[in-house]
Amino acid sequence: MNKTIAAVERYLSEVLGVQSKARPWKETGNLPFFLTNYYEFYEISLWEHPCLLMIPEEDVDVLPAALKKHRDCVQSEWDGCCIYVQEAISPHNRQRLIQHRVPFIAPGNQMYLPDLGIDLREYFQQSKSSKETLSPATQAVVVYTLCHATTEGYTASTLIKELGYSRMTLIRAFNELEAANIGVIDKRGRERCWSFTGGKRELWNQALPLLSSPVKQRIWIKGKTPKIQAGFTALGERSMLNPPSICTYATSTEEWKTWKEAVVKTLPISEGATAELEIWHYDPSLFADGDIVDPYSLYLSLRDTEDERTEIALEEMIEKIEW
Repeated sequence: MNKTIAAVERYLSEVLGVQSKARPWKETGNLPFFLTNYYEFYEISLWEHPCLLMIPEEDVDVLPAALKKHRDCVQSEWDGCCIYVQEAISPHNRQRLIQHRVPFIAPGNQMYLPDLGIDLREYFQQSKSSKETLSPATQAVVVYTLCHATTEGYTASTLIKELGYSRMTLIRAFNELEAANIGVIDKRGRERCWSFTGGKRELWNQALPLLSSPVKQRIWIKGKTPKIQAGFTALGERSMLNPPSICTYATSTEEWKTWKEAVVKTLPISEGATAELEIWHYDPSLFADGDIVDPYSLYLSLRDTEDERTEIALEEMIEKIEW
């Protein structure tokens, strides 16, 4: 935490010429416990304007809609500007924070303080990997690890049985993970072995900027439906959000090739549809929890939805995970 505070003080000095020291806020007693458990709070003055810094305990991207509610709650106990601080905020979440008019500082990258008339954008922090996102097979390895929570690691031979990919595809996946500095590669006998020694939360946070939606295509169908629920139907099962009237299901590209030649009819609109079908880049049944897609892939499939209720439901779902 001291590292983050030092980075904020240095950034303010270098960019705005403000020489100000942050100090712990001592009046957190009136805040709900979940806020004091999730954030640390520091007072700082900018041109004689009292400001309160909200710094998450863990280096995670808080969903903008949830963060806005957190800030509004804190703001009721603070008269000045309340500012969210995180060293690495994804470009997508920075844009959404600006849409919600939530002041934030990403030291060395961007400063958005609308109450003080400041909107300074320098550069977006680049990922350690030269690729913007991991390939579907590599993402499948990450999701499989998140679902099974082992630190023993995996060889290509093990994952061939579990995921069904070829040895060459899995070797490329290991290379991608190594290039992104996610986990470590060592030798197990004659084979390379990839492992992640940290916890699930750490793996999720580290990989998240490189993960993408597993959904390749969404279509309306009439006829046979898969058994694995996805989309807002699955989110309704994993949160307090009401599910849609027409259920959403997920299937793999391979399974869809078989289905569309059989008893499934595609429709241009929802009227008359039996279901909405998501065609995934990887097989959703590999990680499904019963008849519902895994929470990690579900989060990735819906995180770009610009709806406050959806963002809150996704946050609720992630917080329910037993990390």
